[in-house]
Amino acid sequence: MVAGDFDADGRDDLALAGGEGWQSVPVAFASADGSFRVANKEFPGSWPRWAETDNVRTLAGDFNRDGRADLALVGGAGWQSIPLALSAGEGSFTVQNQPIDARWNEWATTPGAEPVAGDFNGDRAADIALVGGNTFNTQPVAVSNSDGTFALVNEQLR
Repeated sequence: MVAGDFDADGRDDLALAGGEGWQSVPVAFASADGSFRVANKEFPGSWPRWAETDNVRTLAGDFNRDGRADLALVGGAGWQSIPLALSAGEGSFTVQNQPIDARWNEWATTPGAEPVAGDFNGDRAADIALVGGNTFNTQPVAVSNSDGTFALVNEQLR
């Protein structure tokens, strides 16, 4: 489960991904009175199946700078991409799955590595950093280009 403002109303919502056999990503939209309205729309393509892959982590962040939280998947064995589900705001998503430098997946599957979403360069688009890898002496970051692609930055830790 991840939290993010998937409909850009200023309140964080909840999304579930990775359920075995799921063809959707249920989103619970928060209301001002503390209640939730659930949307559970059929999801396009293979994204729900990718989310249930062993060791895959689901992250929330606004990866395309449209004001709505999106979903990203990190850590699938052999992957050479960061699959994104871009929120349309009402419980539906558009999938983008663009390639990234193959070294990203090597680092993402390093024992102890955990992906963390955040706007690390201040451009209002969520990026993804990998932290805690047992062999890391660098800081791998997938910097969002806001169009479904990422640029890989990997600086020496000081």
